[in-house]
Amino acid sequence: MPGRTLSWTVLGLGVVLALSAIAEFWVGLKAEHVSDLVRPEMTDSGLARHRADFALMRGVLVGLDQEVIPAIATGLNTTPARLRATIDANYPAVAKLLAEQGQIIPFAESSLANLERQQQRFENADSYPISSCPGYSFAFVDFTFALVIIGAGVELVVRGRWRTATLSALIAVCALLIVLPLSLRAPAKTSDAQTVLDSLNPTEAVVARTEASIATANAAAAELEQRLLPDLAKSLGVSRAEFDAAIARQSPATGTGLKELPAALARYNDRLAIRVGGAEDIRALKKLPIARLAWFDPAFGAVLLVIVGGAIVMLRRERDGGRPS
Repeated sequence: MPGRTLSWTVLGLGVVLALSAIAEFWVGLKAEHVSDLVRPEMTDSGLARHRADFALMRGVLVGLDQEVIPAIATGLNTTPARLRATIDANYPAVAKLLAEQGQIIPFAESSLANLERQQQRFENADSYPISSCPGYSFAFVDFTFALVIIGAGVELVVRGRWRTATLSALIAVCALLIVLPLSLRAPAKTSDAQTVLDSLNPTEAVVARTEASIATANAAAAELEQRLLPDLAKSLGVSRAEFDAAIARQSPATGTGLKELPAALARYNDRLAIRVGGAEDIRALKKLPIARLAWFDPAFGAVLLVIVGGAIVMLRRERDGGRPS
């Protein structure tokens, strides 16, 4: 009978919404984990610090290669090429970084530039009406709606009739399912989230390349500080303090960069931990049609509203003398 069919349909839709709420909670947990990791880096100050660290490290590399090594070669009465050959032979970590800077610098800059381009979209996707509520909190709202629908469906199936209170509850749920996501601009937020995700490349190969680049920089920095610079100072017959002062005079930016390099590298290690920690969840989220998910609740609410509307029409016919279904 039509009335019975509608009752079972309501119950089935309630179960579907409950299952979707569970899936929404799973997606929300992953999204929240990724957001928590990258949120400090995506602020104005975080990106500015990242840009400054990149400029510092690039400046140190360029300064060593184009200013410091030639100046030291002159002081040692040799050529920059011969000094570079000596470094290549005896200081492998520094040599590797100098040799690979043509790949490492563009790779690091492209990643940073993408974060800067996506900052506004990330902030929009990450914004909540209530700042203390995590993104997955809306899954609990949908689950509550599902329980209301399931309860109404059970009542309709067991009692076999549609009460005004039941219809009112279902209409309220329909309205909230349609209005709430739209009023919170959920489609726009998920569209921005999709764009940010699409711009990221968290494959295992890319993560491994990032790890290798940071490892190369860490090894070179340690070898530079502990072996190469002291050995060069000794070859020139000056103390390390005098040597550092000479670098600062010859290349002020490089001298300052060498002092700040350990702190900048530590921050890059923290950024690496963020990328590694969020890569698996980002890969999972990229497989989902995030931009379309925000339309699920309004569409679901519209379908349920059609069913409730059908029930209202049926009840009116019954009141007008039609045969009960």
